[in-house]
Amino acid sequence: MATISLRHIEKIYPNEDGGKKAKKLGLEVDARGVLAVQDFNLEIADKEFIVFVGPSGCGKSTTLRMIAGLEEITDGELYIDNELMNDVEPKDRDIAMVFQSYALYPHMSVRENMAFPLKMSKLSKEEINEKVLEAAEILNITEFLDRKPKALSGGQKQRVAIGRAIVRNPKALLMDEPLSNLDAKLRNQMRSEIIKLREKIQTTFIYVTHDQTEAMTLGDRIVVMKLGLIQQIGTPQELYRNPINLFVAGFIGTPQMNFEKGELIKEGQKYFVLVHGAKIELSEEKANNLLKQGVENRSIIVGMRPQHVRIAKEGEPYFTGRIDISEMMGSETYLHLNVDGSDIVSVITETKENRDFGFEKGKELKLTCDGALINIFNPDTERNLEFENK
Repeated sequence: MATISLRHIEKIYPNEDGGKKAKKLGLEVDARGVLAVQDFNLEIADKEFIVFVGPSGCGKSTTLRMIAGLEEITDGELYIDNELMNDVEPKDRDIAMVFQSYALYPHMSVRENMAFPLKMSKLSKEEINEKVLEAAEILNITEFLDRKPKALSGGQKQRVAIGRAIVRNPKALLMDEPLSNLDAKLRNQMRSEIIKLREKIQTTFIYVTHDQTEAMTLGDRIVVMKLGLIQQIGTPQELYRNPINLFVAGFIGTPQMNFEKGELIKEGQKYFVLVHGAKIELSEEKANNLLKQGVENRSIIVGMRPQHVRIAKEGEPYFTGRIDISEMMGSETYLHLNVDGSDIVSVITETKENRDFGFEKGKELKLTCDGALINIFNPDTERNLEFENK
């Protein structure tokens, strides 16, 4: 168990090709080189489960490797339990890492793979056996202890890799996209296993993924990254309900949030959103946030999650959409609708009232979104207008 503090961490790589490749990826390049991670600040509490999430090249794995000591920190300070770790060797940081590729020794049995780091620490055979059996029991791999890795499935190999990491009882467990090599069914199963593991071993977790579903399922807090910069840090609920900018809003949530051009209208202490002809009043909470920011009438980008775009009731403001595609997804139906030439996605959950409604192609629906669930973005800065000046 450990507290981890990252203060103004930066990682700069040599600029080997004039910055062409980096600029193509969108990374910033200056006289020092390619800025892979910029001004990264984060305080991680003891036993917290933190997830770094973002697209490829955003710097999440690089940051994890700097914590592990596998990458040198260009600038800034890393503390583990209030001790400066910048120049401490990886083996002396008392942390363990689980890789995407499992990294198991093929010629060793599961037992030998898990025992290897303990042998390096020169523990007695009795201690090693006790710790290996304890970890194997936690991960339900006791029956595989005498098998070689080639005889295991992908999910079993990943459990062995995790077992090898936790036998040392490390202060922190770092996991770099550990489930990306597994199929969808195994990924779901392993997510559940990691949640159970977290409850059993009570250590600090830092987990890297590009999959926002994994991030939302596992993390106490999530760090969303883009092009080496932190975009937002928050709980899954905070990121889903109050995304700080268009990138976070579009990255978090499935299907992706709908973004439409609209107008924000202020009438006294109230605010309305005009989108595709529908004038929707925002909630009192959102109005108060906008009043504090001093927001006046202006053009906006309206963010509406597909789960919140619903069939309008009698008397509600609405816009009309024509069904282009209807996707049956069990208890939910994903509707792709043409609204004034825009593609808007609505997720309709089956209820007793609408189960026989019918969503055939070409059908027109009156749609709306509750004013408490709409997000409002500045088209110029791409920031959420409720929090733009915070």
